[in-house]
Amino acid sequence: MSSLTKQERMRRALWRQPVDRLPTQTNYTGAMGARLMAHFQCSPEELATRLDNHLLRVDVTHTPRLSADGRVSFDWWGAGWGTETEGYWHAVAPLAQSTNLAGYPWPDPNAPGLLDEAERAIAADGGQLFVAPNFGFALFERAWSLRGFDHLLMDLVDRPAWVEDLLDRITEIQVTLAKRFVSLGRSSRREAQASDAVLSNAETLNAPTPSPQPSPPAGQRVPEGRVRGQLSGAGLALGVDGGYFGDDYGAQRSLLFSPKLWRQMIKPRLARMFAVFRDAGLPVMLHSDGDIWPILPDLVDIGLTCLNPVQPEVLEHTRLYREFGRHLSFYGGISTQEVLPKVSPAEVRTATLACVRDLAPDGTGLILGPSHRMQSDIPPENVAAMLEAFPQ
Repeated sequence: MSSLTKQERMRRALWRQPVDRLPTQTNYTGAMGARLMAHFQCSPEELATRLDNHLLRVDVTHTPRLSADGRVSFDWWGAGWGTETEGYWHAVAPLAQSTNLAGYPWPDPNAPGLLDEAERAIAADGGQLFVAPNFGFALFERAWSLRGFDHLLMDLVDRPAWVEDLLDRITEIQVTLAKRFVSLGRSSRREAQASDAVLSNAETLNAPTPSPQPSPPAGQRVPEGRVRGQLSGAGLALGVDGGYFGDDYGAQRSLLFSPKLWRQMIKPRLARMFAVFRDAGLPVMLHSDGDIWPILPDLVDIGLTCLNPVQPEVLEHTRLYREFGRHLSFYGGISTQEVLPKVSPAEVRTATLACVRDLAPDGTGLILGPSHRMQSDIPPENVAAMLEAFPQ
């Protein structure tokens, strides 16, 4: 098989179509990035190449507001996050002392210029990477970031109608924003290149030229509508390549709440967000930490294409592939909890190969990489060992 572009390799792997090799994605914090650049003696641009990343996540244009002491940064929604930690540290919940949703200054998803940075990033990418808008803290996490984690868990029981109002307001904003992202155009030149790559790759597979519409795994349907690579009289001008959502529902040993409550509060609203992309024929990725076994069938039911981070500590890989390999692709799988920061380079290589063996025995359906953003507790030597074990 001729070499695929990173965008096409990623797209095919997400739909469990044949690929020349597995796509890879390694994310890292700023502090870890500095360690890696020192270790590999490279620039930020060279580091991205060295890591062989395939995914470009784009976000809204927003200049964070800092607290007077600089210790808190406020996001687009108004939630505050600590600036003195490497990971995410929730610092300010703007609705902690108020239930007045009508009076809250909600962000405007129709604001002019909101996608300017995303459009610039897409143009600069030049059609090489798989582009997905980043809906991190998509729904439940967005709700608790505004209300406070403990408060929201209590509200789920004490004020369910209020929580549903909160979730509905978040959903409306996210759906509107998702539609804007999907409608972003790509240049005719970029799409023509992608279309040529599809045709060329089809020939190298010794198979008839496929329809531009991707073929989903069994149990998933690609809805009718605008599909990447679809021809039109005005040329090719389609949106992003898929959607990326983040919303954690699990702890290390169980869900954070009952499956019944999740199905009532979260599932129908998350389905609306997914539908924006699935109705356009685009795949949907979801990052959801923890033990979420009970709701995996529900996620398949509402159109999830790819599950991340597939933490080996909580989602056993052979079972995951056995029960959901026909319905889902996977992203991540190499533990940033027990493997990368703690074991030897040789053991990292073994764990990387085991991840491939267990989650991609058929050679596709896996975006291989660390389960989470790597933090600076991980030895760079272990990162190098992981990269060496990536299939070439």
